[in-house]
This record gives sequence, C-alpha cells and structure tokens, in this order.
Amino acid sequence: MKINSIQLNKFQTFGAKNKKIRDADDIMRISVNSFPRLSSTYMDTFYLSTQNEQKSPLHHLAKYISNKVNSEIMLQREVIKKITNENSAVIPYALTLAVVKKNKLGNCGEAAICALAALAANGIYNSKRMLLYLQTDFIDKKSGECVYSGKSPLDHSFVITTMSDLKLDDAKEKDIIVVDPWLGFTDSLSNAKARFKQVYNASDLGFINEYQNSVFKLKMMEQTRKEPNFADYDIKQKLILVNADKYNENDMKRLCNFMKVYYEGLVKKPQNIPAST
Repeated sequence: MKINSIQLNKFQTFGAKNKKIRDADDIMRISVNSFPRLSSTYMDTFYLSTQNEQKSPLHHLAKYISNKVNSEIMLQREVIKKITNENSAVIPYALTLAVVKKNKLGNCGEAAICALAALAANGIYNSKRMLLYLQTDFIDKKSGECVYSGKSPLDHSFVITTMSDLKLDDAKEKDIIVVDPWLGFTDSLSNAKARFKQVYNASDLGFINEYQNSVFKLKMMEQTRKEPNFADYDIKQKLILVNADKYNENDMKRLCNFMKVYYEGLVKKPQNIPAST
C-alpha cells in the first residue's frame, strides 16, 4: 500500500473520548508489542533508505532487504493458505500468529490478523478483517442510472469491531470501530474513511481511474458498438469495505477460546472489556 507519509503524520491523535475506541486502541498496541514484525511495505513507504532517489549503496541494500522480506511474507502466506485449505479443523488465523511470532515478518494483513486475535483474547469476537476497495460508478446524466460500477482493491487490510456483543451485521456505521495497526490508529468508521481518503497518493488513484475508464469504455462499446462520450456521465467514487475472510461467528468464538488459552499475555489489564457470551 503506497501512502502519503506527510499527510499521515497529521493523524497522530490521542485521548479519544469514546471509551470503546480507547479500549480498542489499547488492545491494538498490545498486539503490536506482542507480535513485533518487519514489514516490507512499511519499509518501502517510510524508510528513507528505500526512497533514496540517488540510488546510493545503502539504497540498493535497503531495497534488497525489502524485496527479500516481501518474498518471505508471500511464501508464508502461500504455505499457510495451503495448510488451512487442506484442514478445516485449523483454528482461524492460528498458523499466521505462530509464523509471525517466530519469523517476525508481516505486512498489513498480518498486522490486522494479530489485532483481530488480540481482540478475541479479550473476549471480543464481533470483529472482522476487512479489505479496502475503491468503487467507481458511472452515472448516465440523462437517466440517472448507474450503467457501470467497478471495484478496485487498494491493497490494505485492517479490522472492524463493535467492541461489544453487538453483531457487525446488525451494527450501524456509528457503532463500528476501525482498528488499523499498520497505519497505527483506532477510530470510528466514519473518521477512518476520512483518514483513508487522505493517505493515498494521487498517482495510485490516477492509475485506478485510468483502468476503470478503460473497462467502462470496453463495456459500453460491447453494448452500443461505439465509443462512449465521457461528458455524458457523472463519475462518482467511494471507499468500500470488503470481507477479507469467510470465517463466521462460530469460527471467531473458536479463535476467542484458543487465544484465551495460548495467548494470555494479550489480555488487557485491568480487564474492562465487556465479556462476550
């Protein structure tokens, strides 16, 4: 995930008024401390040595290390995916946690899983790992109809939770809290979306715009046999959240029980989190 690190610095906020957000933030920090990891995407985004335009020897070394770390993370994921697919009895995310603990490597996906597991260790299983997408809608100005809608992944993963017994499917936007250990914040869903809008580079979104424009053009040519006039359409974009995994509530309860037994150090002290039943 490529982001604007200068803009990100604006978002270092503390002392949220909402107690649930404060509790979620405490648990996120416990997960980060309990599962230290080196992230290739974080290196590429924030390390000056990997961004050195002069291509110094240090830059080449940093890029080599970053690429090596990324390759190891991708290999980890492939192995975990294969084992998990072949054995449905595996506790959700248990392999990822063990591998991250041992190898100390992981990008935003692994960071989100560690935060999700930490929430489970504290009895919060109404949580999910999500992916961030940009939805682009092409609206016919005359009819007001959406004639094409495309969804583009933004290569970022985080957690949403209610920090209570309230199920996410029943929750309203105001009830949902975003836990994002890769970007280092915990906030309400509406505030998190505002943060996400600010941190992406214009070049990233520009590439997505070009791609969706091309797909839209091809779709319309298939239907009408002529090129569309883009002036006839309003193009609207919004951030959407997509489930990263297919685990259900029972799976999360299994994870919750597993975490309480094998990862007691992730429990927030003193325990002020409402227990899930």
